[in-house]
Amino acid sequence: MLSFKSFLTEATSVDDEMLGHLTHTKDLPHEDPKHGQMALDLLRQFHKKRMGKPSTVGASLKTDGGASVHVIHDDKGVGVSDKHRIARGVIARTPEEIDKHFGHQPEYATSLKHLLKHGHEFVNKGHHVQGDLLHTPVEPGTKS
Repeated sequence: MLSFKSFLTEATSVDDEMLGHLTHTKDLPHEDPKHGQMALDLLRQFHKKRMGKPSTVGASLKTDGGASVHVIHDDKGVGVSDKHRIARGVIARTPEEIDKHFGHQPEYATSLKHLLKHGHEFVNKGHHVQGDLLHTPVEPGTKS
């Protein structure tokens, strides 16, 4: 059986197999005309790629998961959050705090409790991992 840790891969290189973060053209400053031209050139190149013509860009399918979650392991221990709440400084470190901040979505809260319980197994102390939450098993004693 594969462990959760075996699915984690960290990459910093940009090649055909692994991509780092790509800048979205919509996030470039609008005041600079060269950024507008970059966006148009990129769109034209993707259109060529889509039409089966030679293109300077590579393309792959990106499948988004569910929620974008954060698992933090610091001097205070393991904590969990999501991309919306971490920006406001909300990090839940106990099941009760998860219920307080995420209890209005019981299934999501249950998944975050699973991450909290097992976070120390895949996040080293002093580190912070962010990713899409794809699946957590049903914990004994909870509803599916």
